[in-house]
Amino acid sequence: MKVVLLVLALQTAAIAQTPSLADAAKQERARRQNLPPAPVINNETVRNSTAPAISDLTAKSPEKGEVKPGEKTTDKAKGEGAPHDEAWWRETFQKARTDVKRAEDHAKVVELELNQLNTDFLQRSDVYNRENVIGPKLDDKRKELATAQSQVDRAREKLAQLEEDLRQSGGAPGWAR
Repeated sequence: MKVVLLVLALQTAAIAQTPSLADAAKQERARRQNLPPAPVINNETVRNSTAPAISDLTAKSPEKGEVKPGEKTTDKAKGEGAPHDEAWWRETFQKARTDVKRAEDHAKVVELELNQLNTDFLQRSDVYNRENVIGPKLDDKRKELATAQSQVDRAREKLAQLEEDLRQSGGAPGWAR
């Protein structure tokens, strides 16, 4: 019973200490009145302002992260560690998933072709066609299937690395969807 009364007393004290909406509005008005006035920009202030000469701008070499006039910005100009926004992550994940899907589909097609060649190889009764025609095609399809499987593995690793990069950058996990 004493614990309940103590909790109730603490809650009423906490509620009493929080400022009301009216108090917060008064504080904000007072803060805004103390701010210096914002500068007005019009044609006269622009004409009277001094701008650096163009020769001064071209004389400097661009520092790291700066872009020369007429040069397009790229991810490398931004820097490798530049934070990316949600749209970039979603687009990148979509491309990575598309690559995985294409690689898996290609591997399935190659596997089906290999199965068809195996079936043809087993059903042929003539030795010449079986050994000299279908045999090399089978070997080529097996190599192609191994290559396709390695492409699937690389695409999945790329997607996993992208997920890890998102996690390390502090982005929301929902951006990977």
